[in-house]
Amino acid sequence: MSVTNKGSTPIPPKSEQNSLAVQLEMERLEGRLSERIKTNENNLKNYKEIVKVETDAVKEIVSNRLTDLQWSVGIILALVGIIGYKFIKDAIDSLVSKEVKKAIDNADEKFENKIDELDKQIKSVIGELREKGEREIKKGIDIVKNKAIRKMTPLEKEIVEDAAKEIEKKPEKEYSAEENTKLCYRFLIQKKYKEAEKFCRKAIELDPQNAIAHNYVGVVYNSLGNYEEAKNFCQKAIDLDSYLSSAYDNLGYALNKLGKYDEAIESHKKANALDPNDSNPYYNLACAYSFKEDKDNALKCLEQAIDKGCDTLKHIEEDSDLDFIRDTKEYNRIIEKLKNKLKDKRE
Repeated sequence: MSVTNKGSTPIPPKSEQNSLAVQLEMERLEGRLSERIKTNENNLKNYKEIVKVETDAVKEIVSNRLTDLQWSVGIILALVGIIGYKFIKDAIDSLVSKEVKKAIDNADEKFENKIDELDKQIKSVIGELREKGEREIKKGIDIVKNKAIRKMTPLEKEIVEDAAKEIEKKPEKEYSAEENTKLCYRFLIQKKYKEAEKFCRKAIELDPQNAIAHNYVGVVYNSLGNYEEAKNFCQKAIDLDSYLSSAYDNLGYALNKLGKYDEAIESHKKANALDPNDSNPYYNLACAYSFKEDKDNALKCLEQAIDKGCDTLKHIEEDSDLDFIRDTKEYNRIIEKLKNKLKDKRE
């Protein structure tokens, strides 16, 4: 039997209390969930509104830009339609051509300035080379073509021989003055003086101003002992070319043999002045001074000849022109010096 509490709400049984608590909790949770759903729905709605506003703004911007582009395109198309495509193309080409031409003109100007500068430098160098070349040609004629025969190396003789053989491939009547001169030199080397004289005289016939050919005839006559003729031809060579040092040397040789020692010495000195490095004038001066019985100068010039490259020991020892100084101690010292020099060269 149940007990009633007057003036108060009846208390449900324990099991009912538990069931009610669960129900209340469920209702509370459902309420919270419903609020959250509602809140989220509101948030979603607001988000949609924001997206719509932003989308509309973007559409408006794009629309405006498109309108501007369409307007620009319309203007261009209208211009093309009014003035024509070709005109616009020509205008563009003209503008480009002007810019290109301007660039080319600038490049050309720089290039021309550089060319002018280089041209001046080249002309300056060429001028120096030409001046030097002219001096070397004068010297080369003397040192190479008119080198003393006894001083020539085997290679130099071979070069002369090869040149002569090349000339001889054509008929003799076609030889030029220069070619006849070369053949004369070839026969001088071979000591075939008659053949040498023949070609030199032919060279002179073709070219009367050929100083080298006249000099070679002088060499021929010196070699044959005809010193008067040698003197005449060497003097003629000098008259034609006052820079031909070997002509002075050959003239001095002829004068020396003719007993004109002072004149010979002067001629050898001129040869020496034109080519200070040539040993021949020094040697011939030694011979001239020996003939004059000037022992000191003879020995001095002989040593200078050796210092300048004269190394023909056998010729020196057998040359009768040096007999006056041969028995001196100084001569023996000079000869010993040359022997040591040749020994060092062999080693």
